[in-house]
Amino acid sequence: MSTQLPQKIHFVGIGGIGMSGLAEFLNKEGHTITGSDLEKSDLTQKLEKRGININYSHKKENIKNTEMIVYSSAIPHDNPEIQTEQVPVIKRAEMLNRIMQKRKYSIGISGMHGKTTVSSLLTHIFETAGLDPSALIGGILQDKETNIRYGAGDICIVEADEYDQSFLSLYPSDIIVTNIEAEHLDCYESFEHIKSSFKKFASRIGPSGNLVVNYDNKNIRDVFSDFDNKITFGFNVKADYSVVDYIIKPEHTEFIVQHKNNEWVFEISLPGKHNIINALACITMSFCYDISPNSIKKGLKTFPGIERRMEIRYRDNNYTLIDDYAHHPTEIKATLSSTNQKFNGRLIAVFQPHLYSRTKEFYQDFAEVLTAADTSYVTEIYPAREEPIPEVSSKLITEQNRFLNFCSKNKIVDELLNIIQPGDIIITLGAGDINQIHEELIKKID
Repeated sequence: MSTQLPQKIHFVGIGGIGMSGLAEFLNKEGHTITGSDLEKSDLTQKLEKRGININYSHKKENIKNTEMIVYSSAIPHDNPEIQTEQVPVIKRAEMLNRIMQKRKYSIGISGMHGKTTVSSLLTHIFETAGLDPSALIGGILQDKETNIRYGAGDICIVEADEYDQSFLSLYPSDIIVTNIEAEHLDCYESFEHIKSSFKKFASRIGPSGNLVVNYDNKNIRDVFSDFDNKITFGFNVKADYSVVDYIIKPEHTEFIVQHKNNEWVFEISLPGKHNIINALACITMSFCYDISPNSIKKGLKTFPGIERRMEIRYRDNNYTLIDDYAHHPTEIKATLSSTNQKFNGRLIAVFQPHLYSRTKEFYQDFAEVLTAADTSYVTEIYPAREEPIPEVSSKLITEQNRFLNFCSKNKIVDELLNIIQPGDIIITLGAGDINQIHEELIKKID
């Protein structure tokens, strides 16, 4: 496949985190980028400041001067901007693959949870080691205020998203798989279909590629049991790179990694046992690229974090406000556990369910994991790309446990102000727009 791209490229649905990152990356590469979306956002305004012209409607006129069209999985097939045979029309994942193929090496990070943390942390380690990588990530890096890194090196690090089987458009030279679970069953026929898709994705790197997988995850052990080129990591002592001891402190986590006859002590500022695993994935791949233990240690220790991943939005002597992107039961369980380990005080969780289909599939699991907080509120479902499903609402979750409370998003700030007391930790959870309440809440408690 040719990696040559035309000069003028138009993005349909440019406001998404993945699409905006691609647009910004190609803009830095010198392409003339235009785009369209239905709503103005922080991401679209950032692109406009870079000179990218964006129309806030979808119409045929938007594409009259372009030479290629890129669209996201969220764009319906009847969108007028992709109804053309005059220029090539490709999906976001195919464009991502074309960018990857311009580099000698590419690393795809896949799995239901941890992709953004692992890809961001790995990028920082490689940058610290002087490899000058490029990267396209699903979260905003706190020290760069962007989700891309445009480097001159010969390595490209990307998130390989399993949604809509997008990762099957990618051909990386190396792969990390963080975990495999039941998720996105709105676009997979079954869990077996999910597992077979991961197997297909991993198969394309060939015997010379590095397949780095989480040995603690039973589904991963099943899927990759016959892959001879896999390198495993985990708490399990049978893993190639295993954590043999760890201690979680208020400001950082220390852990010991063993590989054959070698042992190293590493330190990360990210809280929680799940972030030890995320770090271990990065350590394992870094060793595959012959990065020294000291460079890895420096990269881990200096990692600045990612927006919406255990991001502390406000903290004073009375209150701590945290925002996290967790939107699957496994993620919420890990995030609340980490918060309880890191902070002392009453924990108040505000969860905004993401997607009707996910709520229908996991409402009982959501109800169970939310009990890890002292008080939990559930707001309306954030629909994202979906139409409502009859009889599916947030109350499916709150009805499972009398200690869970429903509160609409537009009333949650007032509700919190009525109940919070000095020493409380308030955390917002969800992949929608629940983080928008922080600004108002901060103004009223500051």
